[in-house]
Amino acid sequence: MRPEFDAVARETAAELASSPHDSDRVRRILAALPERIASHLGPHGWDWNGFYVLDPSGILRLGPAHGPPVCAELSPSNAPAGPLPPPFTSGMCFDGLVLNQTLYASRSTDPSGRPGPWPGYVSCDAESGLDTVAGIVSPLRDPGGRPIAVWDLDASRPLATGDVRFVDVFFASLSRALALSPADFLKGA
Repeated sequence: MRPEFDAVARETAAELASSPHDSDRVRRILAALPERIASHLGPHGWDWNGFYVLDPSGILRLGPAHGPPVCAELSPSNAPAGPLPPPFTSGMCFDGLVLNQTLYASRSTDPSGRPGPWPGYVSCDAESGLDTVAGIVSPLRDPGGRPIAVWDLDASRPLATGDVRFVDVFFASLSRALALSPADFLKGA
């Protein structure tokens, strides 16, 4: 495991322990997390990370994030039709939400040069200027275990052994510790 993961987890746990238990506590923690992740893992090519939050209309809207501007919203129609039946045609972020599990894509597995193996991978690289070679999405869940948002990573370097597992465990644990709701990801909500 990367030592930087330990630093992210320790700092987040310390913030949880020291934050006043007021209505803005969760929002402050989530707003700071993409910057914390970037400060520790940016040198490893973790160039963009942030949250997409499921709104009542079924669109994923950009929440707190760090990195160059990317897609402000994602809808199932953003993705090209893939070779698999729904839900596997709506892009990796939506599929992670529908499947309620962490997913990854890596350019090294796809000879076309696009990150794969995820069918319908939606790239915002044209908007951001990133050269994404790997990505991870991980759902965040409400207290009932229902996915309400995804954390998304666009990396310009290949992922290391253990990256996907850390992300999966970290965000599952964070979801349980914070009793999340969609409003927690939005400023002024």
